[in-house]
Amino acid sequence: MPETPPAPQPAEEDPIALCLYTIWSLQTGRPMPGRPYEALSREELEEFWSDC
Repeated sequence: MPETPPAPQPAEEDPIALCLYTIWSLQTGRPMPGRPYEALSREELEEFWSDC
């Protein structure tokens, strides 16, 4: 059975997260959150990512 690759470490995910936030912000016109995504509450994340 093939080995499962290790999960990415947070430092590896930061550039991906920044890219996704930037693209969504440009597409929706919403400003990017003013602090790191790890510090955002569930409600803040839902508000930013909602399609409405």
